Amino acid sequence: MLQSELDGKRVVVALGGNALGDAPGEQLKLLEGASKNLARMVKEGINVVVTHGNGPQVGIIDEAFEVASKGKDAQVPPMPLSDCNAMSQGYIGAQLSCALRNEFHRQDIMREVANVPTHVVVDADDPAFKDYEKPIGAFMTESEARAYMEQGQFAPGSMLPKVQACVKFVEAHPGGRAVITSLDHAAAGLRGETGTLIVADEK
Repeated sequence: MLQSELDGKRVVVALGGNALGDAPGEQLKLLEGASKNLARMVKEGINVVVTHGNGPQVGIIDEAFEVASKGKDAQVPPMPLSDCNAMSQGYIGAQLSCALRNEFHRQDIMREVANVPTHVVVDADDPAFKDYEKPIGAFMTESEARAYMEQGQFAPGSMLPKVQACVKFVEAHPGGRAVITSLDHAAAGLRGETGTLIVADEK
């Protein structure tokens, strides 16, 4: 099939980040399966634009840099979330592009694939900032948190007493919420817009 034969309608296909799996290997297999259907659409004369989510993927990248940058002899700098987001776009797009090219070859489609990273301008006054719905990174159970204290990951004269105080508070007040943040961001922390939130186990 030639490029000139594909001047038909356009369709936007949105792939959810959660549908792409929790690891690069799993994601690649899922994308290879999706590419078969996408290629069939192209072969029928449809111009396909694929968009995708990246919640789990950017969370994995962000957590990896956070862990790698906190060791005693860490040589890895912390990475801004915007750059973690760009990295996730890059590897998801690279895997999808490769899977589509391979499928185009199998189905004899003379078509190229373009991977376009995007940037979004966000309104600082967007009401969504007051009602977060998409957590990024890992959650810890109570036992994990007590272990991430016993290993000395919080300095005794710094974060450790703050974390311990928050844990004691939510234990005594199961419906309570404790927030650790800087004084400059105290108001935002109380609104749930920033900081580390500690709550009692829902069970």
